[in-house]
Amino acid sequence: MTAGPVLVVEGLTKRFPLEQPPLRRLRDWWRGRPPPVLTALQDVSFTVGARETLGILGESGSGKSTLARVLMGLYQPEAGRAFLLGEDLFTNDPKVRHHHRRRMQMVFQDPFGSLDPRMSIRRILAEPLAIHRPCPEAEWEGLMGRGLEEVGLDRDALDRYPAEFSGGQRQRISICRALILDPVLLIADEAVSALDVSVQAQILELLMRLKEGRGLSLIFISHDVAVVRQVADRVLVLYKGVIVESLPASCLLEDATHPYTQRLLGAALYLRENREFSAWEGSASQKPRSEPRPEGCPCQSWCDVAEARCGQPPPEVEVHPGHRVRCWRGG
Repeated sequence: MTAGPVLVVEGLTKRFPLEQPPLRRLRDWWRGRPPPVLTALQDVSFTVGARETLGILGESGSGKSTLARVLMGLYQPEAGRAFLLGEDLFTNDPKVRHHHRRRMQMVFQDPFGSLDPRMSIRRILAEPLAIHRPCPEAEWEGLMGRGLEEVGLDRDALDRYPAEFSGGQRQRISICRALILDPVLLIADEAVSALDVSVQAQILELLMRLKEGRGLSLIFISHDVAVVRQVADRVLVLYKGVIVESLPASCLLEDATHPYTQRLLGAALYLRENREFSAWEGSASQKPRSEPRPEGCPCQSWCDVAEARCGQPPPEVEVHPGHRVRCWRGG
């Protein structure tokens, strides 16, 4: 395993065109207006170290899954660079991109939709082997059987179909499929959010065991504060496509500085203990407000400490080593 970062991401930006009625599109075209776009990611930069678990925390719509799909090559970014083990992840060379896909794999959120119901488990697991050919075909059977045993399933599962398994068992199969190519980086996109709480704990324990046993790096994406704090070494807080805070997971509850991070913690505390987080109790942030301006801090429309200068993009301030926040008020 390399001593340097496994993944380096610099200035990643992704935009999607917004759907409009045909007459409005025609009017905008006639007037020379550019089509409207939604910025899902804006200047996202981070690194993932060897054997590190990086947690990406944020609510639905914050850009977490978009980030994962850009890294996996499912979406093309408008700007930015990424390097996997020092090699360009977005290169135009199809052979190099194909090689990257073997070294970086992903576990999707939905254990029911991510497995083709018409394919046996044998075909599901053989598919990545047939695409990447990591070993002779004669060795595939043993490799698939050992992979299933590694995730806690029997070898006889190879001849069964996804409909015969529970949600937790399907997610184990998805993990087996992701790891069968022996990647160096695994992306888990809300991998436990669709499961029961008891099953969540089992899958989290499995992921951590496999990560340590294989020496993997892991990007763990979730909206659940407690889960991210449990599994991650370091946390990035994402809001409307912008990283607003990054800090060690052990400091998340005590040292969180950004108003959005505090709001997430307050929501988690409310759900867990059925009481409000004192920092937000009775505040105007709970009232609906107008949408934020396209420039400046993405939190300015609801933040109680917003100032006039928040209309400009805030700087990234280092609160202390390893803890950075993107806010005009700093630490």
